[in-house]
Amino acid sequence: MTRKIGPNETLGVACLGITHPHTSGRVKAIQRRTDAKMLGAWDASPLLTPFVDALGLEVRSKEDILADENVHVVLVHSKSEKMADLTIEALEAGKAVLCEKPAGRSSVDAKRIVEAVERTGGLVQVGYCWRFAPSVDAMQAALKSGRLGKVVQVRAHGGCSHDEAGTPHMTQPGDIGGAVFVIGCHLIDRILLHFGLPRSVNARITKFPNFHGDESREDAAGAVLNYEDKIVTVDFMSWDVLPWTESWDITAYGTEGIMSSRSLPASYKIY
Repeated sequence: MTRKIGPNETLGVACLGITHPHTSGRVKAIQRRTDAKMLGAWDASPLLTPFVDALGLEVRSKEDILADENVHVVLVHSKSEKMADLTIEALEAGKAVLCEKPAGRSSVDAKRIVEAVERTGGLVQVGYCWRFAPSVDAMQAALKSGRLGKVVQVRAHGGCSHDEAGTPHMTQPGDIGGAVFVIGCHLIDRILLHFGLPRSVNARITKFPNFHGDESREDAAGAVLNYEDKIVTVDFMSWDVLPWTESWDITAYGTEGIMSSRSLPASYKIY
């Protein structure tokens, strides 16, 4: 079971897997803190050596990291095929885990992680960082307070920029999808945060002929999430022309108001 650390104890963090694109940013954020310390990294990838050299980390074995009582938190930032196994191993060693999205290759891996959490009493968080944007907090507060009245329709849009949909990160062997799965999950996570699980889903994920080749898996997607009291429509484009996530938006339509919320850069409007 994950143990509590004392108020004066430095939080020890180590990496199991370093090939996810967000790894260096997370490590740098931890290194800027005065109450936490990076205690090494492991990966079977040849990228481990330049990674640790660039960030001043120690190369350690997986077994050494899991056995170290000073390591309280493990960052599982591997390829998706290893995410579930590494997360479960860390939980069984008593570590708290931050596992990057998509936390595995499919819902089967996600369920394995849930079962391990229930079995060990451990703590796992998947890297859905947009939940902590102030604009997301503002929408959650507006929905909870009833400020918008009765919300009966929601529209949500997301996209994948920089042609990342055609990179190996989005087409890993065994993954159930590409950009819609690996990037679009941020949008689905926000919907689940605000509105919970739907009763049913009608969806279409499309690969258009003579558009992009075999380097990508999807070009566009659309879905209707059906709730007892509302519908949520979702659309996603794999080839967003904007450089960041400026086009991402969730708009809630209520009987007393309308609210549009964007995660990053964080902004919102209420009408």
